Amino acid sequence: MAKKKLRRRVQTLVKAVSVLLIILFAVILLAYLSNLFLGEGELTEFFQKWTKENRALSYVLYLVIAPLINIIPGISSMFTIALANMLFNYKTPTDMAITFGLCATTVVLTSSLMFLIGRLGGKRIVEWIAGKENTEKFQRYLTLGGKAVIPMMYTLPFFPDDTLCLIAGMTDMSFLYNFVCSVVFRNFGVLFMCVLGTDFFDYSSFSIGTWCLVVFLFLLLLALLSFLSYLYYRHLRYREEGRLFLLVSGLRAKSLWEVRKARKKDLPAIADLYEKGRKSMLEKGNTCQWNETYPTIKEAKEDYLDGYLYALYKDGVPVACFSLIEDGEPFYEQLKEGAFRGSEDYFTIHRFTSSVPGGGRRCLAAIKKRHHNIRTDTNENNPRMIALLEREGFQKVGLFHIPGCGGDFYAYEYLEDEARDKIPVEKVS
Repeated sequence: MAKKKLRRRVQTLVKAVSVLLIILFAVILLAYLSNLFLGEGELTEFFQKWTKENRALSYVLYLVIAPLINIIPGISSMFTIALANMLFNYKTPTDMAITFGLCATTVVLTSSLMFLIGRLGGKRIVEWIAGKENTEKFQRYLTLGGKAVIPMMYTLPFFPDDTLCLIAGMTDMSFLYNFVCSVVFRNFGVLFMCVLGTDFFDYSSFSIGTWCLVVFLFLLLLALLSFLSYLYYRHLRYREEGRLFLLVSGLRAKSLWEVRKARKKDLPAIADLYEKGRKSMLEKGNTCQWNETYPTIKEAKEDYLDGYLYALYKDGVPVACFSLIEDGEPFYEQLKEGAFRGSEDYFTIHRFTSSVPGGGRRCLAAIKKRHHNIRTDTNENNPRMIALLEREGFQKVGLFHIPGCGGDFYAYEYLEDEARDKIPVEKVS
């Protein structure tokens, strides 16, 4: 209750401050434009002279006012960067360095402020500042890419960084991670504007050939930054997810499906999936494989901590889950009436359940896309799972019995080479 009250107060405060800043900004902008076009730029010259005479005070005022201006809906950090260039950048290397320092600091302060607004204000205030459509759009991006996508999006000029900071605050991303990414990656564009976004160079003397060279170098630099950002994104995802990195690489549908490691905050939702799976099995007479006490959130937490727990997400919501385990399964050593044909370097699928049509097929397709020696098992009283496994190219290789459990368990194996020879490839959409 206290948290909700705090959130409402933050929302009210942000709206009030934003309205006041919008009015102030509109007055200043009108005064500046009227002076620029009607007063021969006297106001601009006045501010430039004042900042030269009162450097320390003008720096402090800029660092206080600029982040507040940036939270106004529709105002980009590019405006305050351009303002700093006009007021402080006198086209000398020293002034460029000072202007860059001021702009970089402002960008980091803005990022931190936006992040805290997203964290404390919640979705309603974020949608009010960024717009509902933008909020949902970039929330999907962060859902799909996780925190690894933030450095790439902050580096490239195609994404609204301030909006991303707001939405990042709504996630479980840490403040420190967003702060470091803002310091390192958001300031590439700031440096570019502080050096090339002024008349330090005499652009009027550039020939057509020089302009063509400048455009070519700019596009080359942009392509290089894009490529390096993408490589760094993949590095972060691999470091986060290890050998099981991006199981569903290239396997997405129009409504944004993705199979990836489950997130800690989704453990209750996965426990609900387990409960639905248990009820379904019990209703169909499969009282052995899953029962009223297994699996539960306890197993979900253990698999999550071990790095085994995966989920199928549809628009950011887990609708299926499974555990993909690298350790061997002891019961497979007691196999009767058959034997596994693959090597002992295999992955085992356990605790597999889905709440949507086609969810199981998508999960298996994602696993097969990355791994070529997979084992799993299911009880003989689970005809739906048996049909799914055999339809997806898994071969029944034997059976085993668990003491105290009625019915045999069928052991299945997927070997990519055998499946390619026997099963026609089906495109997953």
